[in-house]
Amino acid sequence: MNPPTLRWRGSIALLLALQLALFALIEPRGEFPLNDDWAYAHSVVWLLAEHRVRLSDWIAMNLLPQTLAGGATAAYVGFSFSALRHLTQAIALLGSLGMLWLFRAAGLTPAQGALAAIATVTTPWWLDLANSYMSDVYAMALALPAAALYLRALAARRPAALLAAATAWSMLGVLQRQVVLVLPLAFGCAWILARFAESQGSLRSLRTWVHAAAPLAACGLAIALYKIYLAGGPGVPAAQQLIEGRLLPMLGRLLVGDPFYWLWSGKLVSWLGGFIGLVVAGYAIVLLGRGGGNARQRRAVTAIAVALAACVLAGLWVPPYRSSQLITTTGLGPYSLFDVLGRFDRDVPTPAPGPFWRAYGIAAAVGAGAFLVAVAAAIRNSWAERGADARRVFLLVVVVAYLLPFAITDFVDRYLLFVLPFILLLVHDAFGAAQREARRGVVAVGAALIAIPAVLGTAAAHDYFAWNRSRWAAIAEAIHRGATPDTLDGGFEYNGFHRFETTPRSAVPGKSWWWDKDDLYCVSFEPRAGYRLLQTWNVRAWLPTTPRTVLLLQRTSDPAPPQRAR
Repeated sequence: MNPPTLRWRGSIALLLALQLALFALIEPRGEFPLNDDWAYAHSVVWLLAEHRVRLSDWIAMNLLPQTLAGGATAAYVGFSFSALRHLTQAIALLGSLGMLWLFRAAGLTPAQGALAAIATVTTPWWLDLANSYMSDVYAMALALPAAALYLRALAARRPAALLAAATAWSMLGVLQRQVVLVLPLAFGCAWILARFAESQGSLRSLRTWVHAAAPLAACGLAIALYKIYLAGGPGVPAAQQLIEGRLLPMLGRLLVGDPFYWLWSGKLVSWLGGFIGLVVAGYAIVLLGRGGGNARQRRAVTAIAVALAACVLAGLWVPPYRSSQLITTTGLGPYSLFDVLGRFDRDVPTPAPGPFWRAYGIAAAVGAGAFLVAVAAAIRNSWAERGADARRVFLLVVVVAYLLPFAITDFVDRYLLFVLPFILLLVHDAFGAAQREARRGVVAVGAALIAIPAVLGTAAAHDYFAWNRSRWAAIAEAIHRGATPDTLDGGFEYNGFHRFETTPRSAVPGKSWWWDKDDLYCVSFEPRAGYRLLQTWNVRAWLPTTPRTVLLLQRTSDPAPPQRAR
């Protein structure tokens, strides 16, 4: 494909072919849940059995469109995790087309849009989540078309039809994940500022305020009606109440100057910047190598990158930054078995980052620097223009409004996938226009930094399925030997799916935190004191850091009784 002559249909073909090829290499087969999707699958089971939408207490998002789509699929082909996984793959392909539509609405060329989309769908987050029944790509498949329509509405003289369509997509989006609210919020801010600039400081038109507020009000109403339904019927999930109820208290502690929360927020900001830098680095370096940005911006990126690279070399800011995330030093996680997460230690000891991660941390320093400079440039330009560029204001508000709650409370690295296309658009806004002749060597480095995550992410996703297939073979053998969910610690997904909704949710001392009652049998990566080995399964892994075996263990002696406190 020749970038100067590439058309949008060529970008579509390239993007779909790439994803299908990566899916085939990953080999995402196996009848088992992954990560949290056992809880989402519960809603499908209940929909078929009870003919109503009911959410697990483990779920924090609204999940309505996903549950209905999963229920329709299961009603047609029968319930299975494989069917739900294939549904998600189809949604991911459609969502990637919505991504291209967003990039086209933002003014990118087909080649630029293809590059940004490839930089997104080759991240470990996309490769992992698109091959599960997790909720993230469902939200993106609804949010990206809405964002494209909002951008088109901002540029239209008569935006009513576009705005109605964008609002409809947004309402579906917030019924999937509440974070989609950032889109109508950003549209309202961008619309008001643009009209303010056009009218030279006068905003007396009622139509202006109606257009700005209607999408957000409609989405808020959709969430409110859904909450009324849940509260009056199956109940609002406990996790949803917990997460929605802690933002304001934690913000209050920050405002009163609580040093603990300021330190925690500072760590969260550094981790956010690190993960964003990891996935933005290649794309940003390609733009910089093609002469993007002015001299002041390039100097600022260099200064920030040098400072962060010094932190990397000093061991203070080394990827993947924190444990128990999807991106780990050993591949893709979480490794949800007893000897890794069973003790529920948020800072589980993991292998120290090696030379690869330290080297990639320097690249991430460039990506984080480009992101910070892009945000600063968007703020400065929007202020100078008094918000006249509605597209830039929209992107800026989406990114800031989405990231701010995570900088106050907490986050999992995969949450950043949703906002990544908007971050790439901000970076393109700052560095997309060439100011000088392209440097082919720098462009090649950037392209390599896009290709490396694609290769390693594919290998890690392949290994994630490989060790899970061995894990579930061990579970099947344990059941054949007489194990039940009450006597088997099969890991987070197994015990969560079989015990979370049917047993008291209390931790048993000395057992895995995932509602393990009696671990007479245990599936583990390594031997365990007081247990004998029953059988071993080899893992056909590609990465040298992936565990090579999965063990089925049986307890040989009763656990020691707890000692009385003196």
